[in-house]
Amino acid sequence: QRSAYESDIRSMIEATSGAELCATIAKPGVGPTDCVRAEDHTYKGVVDLTSRVSVGEPVPKGDDAPLQWTVPYNVMDDAGNKATTVWRDIIVEEVDIDDFERRAKSQVDLAVEEALTAERRKRRDSRERACPPCDPCNCNDRHKRQQRGAGMISVAECNALCDRKMQAAAA
Repeated sequence: QRSAYESDIRSMIEATSGAELCATIAKPGVGPTDCVRAEDHTYKGVVDLTSRVSVGEPVPKGDDAPLQWTVPYNVMDDAGNKATTVWRDIIVEEVDIDDFERRAKSQVDLAVEEALTAERRKRRDSRERACPPCDPCNCNDRHKRQQRGAGMISVAECNALCDRKMQAAAA
């Protein structure tokens, strides 16, 4: 099965001009020039040579390093000067499918929990925080006792009642 990896890696690199080598979960749709940068500093200024970078054939690192390759990157300027070859290492990690599924499920569960927490926080923060309706009383009249239900309460008692209801609404 490992012999198929080499063929698949080689095909992927050739088909994508090496772009897949720098693709990540966060940045899956990369192009070849997203992975490398080449510049020539001339008397006229800096010349961008990135589009001229060529990705070479992957080379196995050896029998003592299974599932590891090195890939050459080369570029040439307008005058025909070749840059020193830069090599990128590729290391393929074999993963047990059950372990992979557990990791993926864990990441999905975490993302769902974070999204739910954010949505709950957003809903909680957007709710209007107002004093729930009190029994009829007028807390603005500071000099006389107010009627509440069947009894009379003072302005301070009315304000305290409203404060308790606000605390209960905020909880």
